[in-house]
This record gives sequence, C-alpha cells and structure tokens, in this order.
Amino acid sequence: MEGSKYQTVEECIVEAGIDAVWHVITDFPGYSKWSPGIRQIQIDGALKPGTQGIIRFPLRGEKLTTMPIELTRVENGTYLEWQGYPRGLRGLVRGNHYHRLEKLGPTRTRLLHGEYFTGIGARVAWSIVGQAYVAGFIKSTAAIKAEAERGS
Repeated sequence: MEGSKYQTVEECIVEAGIDAVWHVITDFPGYSKWSPGIRQIQIDGALKPGTQGIIRFPLRGEKLTTMPIELTRVENGTYLEWQGYPRGLRGLVRGNHYHRLEKLGPTRTRLLHGEYFTGIGARVAWSIVGQAYVAGFIKSTAAIKAEAERGS
C-alpha cells in the first residue's frame, strides 16, 4: 500500500517472461524449494480472492510460525496479494503480502514484491518484526528472480 509507514517493498528486473514469474509466485508447494524464508504455503482452493490457507515461516529465530492467510487480490498474470494475521489478532494487525508484475518485453518482467501492515496494532507489530521483514524481502525477491530465470 503506497504511503503506509509500516511496509517494505523490493523491486527488480527479472530476465524471464511474465508467465514464468507468475508461475513461480503461484506455485505454492514450490516455495519450500526456493524461498529462503517461507517453509510452506498451502492454499485450500482456487486462485481467487477469498480462498484461504496457511503460511509457515520462521519468525525471530528458527521456530516456525503458522499463520492463516486469505487471497485478497488476484489479477491473473499481473498481481497476487494475500493477507495474513496472527491467530486471534485478525482485527488488530494484518500483513498484506503482494507481488505486482509488469511485462517489459517477451523475456523481461518488472517485479514489485512487498508487504504492508494495517490495523491498530500495525506500529507495534512493525517495531517487533519490521527489520527482519526488510532483510527477508531482499533475499526473497532475489530468490524469486533466480527461480524464474532458471526456469525460463
């Protein structure tokens, strides 16, 4: 979300077609193979808004955190967003994770990859995990790029 104080966003140019990048970010079982931070994403249904699932990732150490997620925006081939929230705290803080793709040519894609926090607990949540999120997004964006370029 542009203008949010509690966000991280990374941008890169991927030397692969937009379909290859879309495949990487929507192949949820594949995240465990290439993502430096996400251990599992499980989506229970179709790739459309409202579909729910879970994400597992280490938070502040190696202990895995399991968080419910819901797909909130899907624009086939160009935009994917899900919202996650700590169990029991949905009304207080939400993390909105997104990937925006822009076709620059047949084998070139701009990737914007980010997360923004919303809710009355966003400031507190960001003060706890923000620094780790920024570092993680730098690594994760590079991993998306490498995986898409390897597969193209």
